[in-house]
Amino acid sequence: MISFDPTEEQELIRDTVREFASSEMRESAREQDESETVSEEFLQKSWELGLANAQIPEAYGGAGMDRSPVTNVLVTEELAYGCPGLATAVLAPSSLIYPLIDLGTEGQRQAHLPAFAGSEYRAGALAVHEPVSYTHLRAHETREDRRWRSGEGRKERGAGGGGGG
Repeated sequence: MISFDPTEEQELIRDTVREFASSEMRESAREQDESETVSEEFLQKSWELGLANAQIPEAYGGAGMDRSPVTNVLVTEELAYGCPGLATAVLAPSSLIYPLIDLGTEGQRQAHLPAFAGSEYRAGALAVHEPVSYTHLRAHETREDRRWRSGEGRKERGAGGGGGG
């Protein structure tokens, strides 16, 4: 039977992130929110915990920590306790890292993952836009076309999804 009870390692990770959320995030969240910035010092501290990059395979310079949905949920919950907005900033690089690991070519992995495996914070994010209201990275409809010309193609709506004519 599948158990969703945290392992000892997951409990240690959860407790570490909870302490970070309590001491670092909650203390600075209001100031960062009101200034509409995320401090580099804060991002560096979060990076040192490996919250976004510890699961990069050793072959690309990472720690090679096992990827676990349960661990990821525990980390996200604890960060959101600290501040949902700052949690998004902390985890944004993983939106690029994980698709590179799972879906990238070997050349893409070799070219990009080592930059995120280092000890210095590295900003990164993945943006995907499709002409439909959902996004499926393995069944995307958009293809690269460097011959874009004004007046051609389909107009798209923003976050509401769906294609327009």
